[in-house]
Amino acid sequence: NRPAAERMRFVNADGESESVAQSGPLRTNNAEVALPALRDGLALSIAPEFMIWDDLQAGRLVEVMTGWQLPDAALWIVTPPGQRPARVGAVIDHLAARLSQAPWRGSA
Repeated sequence: NRPAAERMRFVNADGESESVAQSGPLRTNNAEVALPALRDGLALSIAPEFMIWDDLQAGRLVEVMTGWQLPDAALWIVTPPGQRPARVGAVIDHLAARLSQAPWRGSA
């Protein structure tokens, strides 16, 4: 038995949203697994930009839903309460700085 189709919600710049059912013989929640099928033209994917940036820049992949995106999602770094080692703080600071700059895009 196949599971019922999941639905993905997309939002445009005007705040309008559309819900689209996912279907098809190939389904994965791992963008790296989907890359070969994407490059061969066998699939569509919602993938993290950093994983497909080089393919987009080289023309191996193209964006097909310009103007639509997934609703914003937060990325949380969590630790137990109380003091944390300086090295943990350093990692948090480094990740926050690097991820806010989209390093896969290169220098601005």
